[in-house]
Amino acid sequence: SGYFYEVNAHRLQNENWSEAALKENIEIGNNKLSINNFRYKLNSPKACINVNYDFELSNYVQEFNNEVYFNPHLIKNLDNELIDVQKRKEDFGENYKYILKDNIVLELVNNEKVISIPENISLKEDGFSFEITYLHEDKKIEINKVIKINHLLLKTTDFDKWNKMVNELSKAYSNVIVFKKN
Repeated sequence: SGYFYEVNAHRLQNENWSEAALKENIEIGNNKLSINNFRYKLNSPKACINVNYDFELSNYVQEFNNEVYFNPHLIKNLDNELIDVQKRKEDFGENYKYILKDNIVLELVNNEKVISIPENISLKEDGFSFEITYLHEDKKIEINKVIKINHLLLKTTDFDKWNKMVNELSKAYSNVIVFKKN
């Protein structure tokens, strides 16, 4: 919603703007990334744009001693976006309020045994929050990330809370899922 919606909704309705251009906005900058099943929906004016896609990224996991280490956090929103409280003396303004949602479904295709999954984590303040959850069922692991920025003006008195959230989020991005190969 907000500015992001206004700019991209206008672009998507323009005949000169293509689906390929929208795809470029979401690619992860890796030449081994393949986006499939790309679809988007423009909801009612002033609502939101839903973008859904599947992707394959070869050679992304690390292997050691017959174990596979997978970091599911390909997109690390707000990673290390700390505010320097010594230098910044003014409130921080956002252009719009927003919610970022990532849903990743990891399919276990070779009967891998799951050794460890990170714990769920969340942090909530009045104007911002995040939550990352992991759910292991049958032959899949679902990872959901939600970041909410529900303020237009972040007061200097909230900078320490903001930095705490960013630090927790950045730490969570380093968590990996570990599998045992069969």
